[in-house]
Amino acid sequence: MSDDVTQGEDGWLFLTGGSNSVMRYFEDPEHFPHEKVRAWVDLIRSRAERAAGLGIRYHHLAPPEKLSVYPEFFPKPLSIPDGAPGARLAAALANEPHHHWWRLSFINLLPYFELQKQFAHKLYFKTDTHWTFEGAFAAYQLLCHHLNAEARLDLLQRPVSEASLVLDLGGKFDPPISELFSMRDVQKDSVRHSVNDLVAFKEASGQENHVGMHIGSSVVFRNDKPDVDPRRVILFGDSFSEYRPHMLTGLLAETFAEVHFVWSSQVDWKYVENVAPHILVTELAERFMTYVPSDEGFDLDAYVSEKLAAAASA
Repeated sequence: MSDDVTQGEDGWLFLTGGSNSVMRYFEDPEHFPHEKVRAWVDLIRSRAERAAGLGIRYHHLAPPEKLSVYPEFFPKPLSIPDGAPGARLAAALANEPHHHWWRLSFINLLPYFELQKQFAHKLYFKTDTHWTFEGAFAAYQLLCHHLNAEARLDLLQRPVSEASLVLDLGGKFDPPISELFSMRDVQKDSVRHSVNDLVAFKEASGQENHVGMHIGSSVVFRNDKPDVDPRRVILFGDSFSEYRPHMLTGLLAETFAEVHFVWSSQVDWKYVENVAPHILVTELAERFMTYVPSDEGFDLDAYVSEKLAAAASA
């Protein structure tokens, strides 16, 4: 068993170590110090103000750590239950003056997730760090609420695909621990319109699941159904959103006329200006928030060109 994973009750596995030292969020306030919280506040403000200057609505999501959502299954009480970055950022923004409209750009998912747990919804896989379809759908509902968009409840009736799989935490055990992986096939009305060179390369070379090839992936979905929300959306996110349509990206693609997904913690503002979306969303998993992204000078096309050149010479 890896030292990075802790076994909890009822088969729940928790990432507690790893490169982000997840457990330290709940034990050491200096793992995510005040200066880091303020840096995130400044990033939310700068992105919201820049987007507003372009006539774009902006929101940020931080998918909570499983330890934040299911502490009751952890084998011991957390020393600092509200020590995770999402809770710290939400508290800091709540203390900003009310005339600072941009403080509302951050959508705190945790209170809504706690409400959903009361209805016995399983929001995260027991043996994985990621949310289930139900978790993604809860985040989607809350995002739609903030965007004044109608969440499509019919997505809950889409076909279910199931398989017994070894997921990211279960794979750290010997023998590996498998789990019934269940996900809804949500894509029905949306069509994948285009992909960037990195996605094309991954698909041609069978590297769709290669961890080192995810960042920089970009796809565009279009939806021409008459009842679709007519707005364009750009989502810069990670594996909780995905370039494939089974996570948050796919839910949004079934709801809005056009959805661009870019796998990146940084925003390419030239890309944003060229697409001219109505809505800009950024999403970054809570455990990665010890890193504060810098959007300055980020060029998606240049990044992808460098990555493909490196892959070709490897």
